[in-house]
Amino acid sequence: MFFEAKNKSNATWKATDQGYYFYVDGQDVGKDTVNSRCGPHAVVYYKSNDTTYILDEYVKRKDNKERPAEILTIGDTVYWMREDNGFRLIRKGQDIAPQTANMTVHQEFLVYLIPENTTFLLDEFKKVKNGAFQPARILSTSAPAHWYASRDNFFIIHKERSMSVDVRFTHIDQDLLVYDPSITTTFVLHNYVNLRDNTLHPAAVLSESVVACWRAWDSRYVLYCQGKPLTKGLSHQVLGNDLAVLSDELQTMFNLSDFRNKQDNTLRPVG
Repeated sequence: MFFEAKNKSNATWKATDQGYYFYVDGQDVGKDTVNSRCGPHAVVYYKSNDTTYILDEYVKRKDNKERPAEILTIGDTVYWMREDNGFRLIRKGQDIAPQTANMTVHQEFLVYLIPENTTFLLDEFKKVKNGAFQPARILSTSAPAHWYASRDNFFIIHKERSMSVDVRFTHIDQDLLVYDPSITTTFVLHNYVNLRDNTLHPAAVLSESVVACWRAWDSRYVLYCQGKPLTKGLSHQVLGNDLAVLSDELQTMFNLSDFRNKQDNTLRPVG
């Protein structure tokens, strides 16, 4: 089989049609392990030493002969293995692939772990041979979305969705403000003008419910609604530190909270 690296260990295993036996330093610790099948192999996690092992060709070797176990990883590094057009995603002996949604964006294969709101990148998915274990790259546990752009278009990846059409956007200096009406969410692609390089970058989620945002400097302001600036039919009134802005076009009043003290040209959701 194919490994990222072959690592010697002090663990051995043997298997029969009834199951497997797993030993560390000669002691049977099988009851303290977690396992998953990965194609013809098995992956075993031993809790006491926080180590994940590979039982190479497990399916074919149920002959009760003891063999060395290879170390896949120590700790909680997530590995993946391709199975034709599918995959296994292994963390601490468990296959977490059934908890994911996946998509191909440009040349990248992305896997979104739904319960943990985490996105993994499976590098060169189409080029990796079946049965080869590879480390999965976490894009970010803190960034709620990612984006990439070429000179001609851009995509935003948010949770298990990829979006590029039916969005509304506005250039703001070097950034791009993007609103997706299908999920009423506003994104900011920082330094968009200079990063249209077909590389994934973290995107900021400005708001997941409020459709309007604003920025202010030198007592001036710009108000955006659904990804576009409002430029006509605006009137405003100072209310303490706030600024109330009325849009005649939308027949809507917007409150720019703490306007007097927020003159740093930073985009903020209205409210």
